[in-house]
Amino acid sequence: MRKMMADKALVRRLSACETMGYATTICSDKTGTLTMNQMTVVEAYAGGKKNDPPGNKSELSPKLHSLLIEGVAQNTNGSVNDVEESSIIHVFPFNSEKKRAGVAVQTADSEVHIHWKGAAEIVLACCTRTFEKENVPATEEERVHWSLPEDTLVLLAIVGLKDPCRPGVKDSVELCQKSGVKVKMVTGDNVKTAKAIAVEWNT
Repeated sequence: MRKMMADKALVRRLSACETMGYATTICSDKTGTLTMNQMTVVEAYAGGKKNDPPGNKSELSPKLHSLLIEGVAQNTNGSVNDVEESSIIHVFPFNSEKKRAGVAVQTADSEVHIHWKGAAEIVLACCTRTFEKENVPATEEERVHWSLPEDTLVLLAIVGLKDPCRPGVKDSVELCQKSGVKVKMVTGDNVKTAKAIAVEWNT
């Protein structure tokens, strides 16, 4: 009991401790449990070429930089500096089946830009050309029933994000494995993302 208290383990039923002693497999969520839940940019491609180092805006044209800032600003809960004023025309919430979310915005000079974010392979499959702003509905009534274009898009950038492993997780996983307990990662992320995390643990 004292060791459990030292480990800050909360047990409501003591019989659960005995039950857990028979466990042969642990299924753990990835994001925020096995990882830090702190997304960090590790690689970026913008305008058809690698942006090295990531975030080096000196390599971007003013137009591309403006579009990227606008896209980030409309798809984040954080704050973004130097964003031109724009109005949201339509929002497409994240869909677990389509694995992407989108937003259409109208800029101060009446241009309409559509930004999609989501699984790389899904968004890339939609990119072929520029969406014509003439296809945007003019009235409020039309906008209510409007859906964002999901193909013939132009790719602005691909950004590689990494959620670092939580300190101590690797040692804990190795300890479980040495004790004969299998550790399974549960995630809705791309299978390659899950594999990359596992490789980082050397498991």
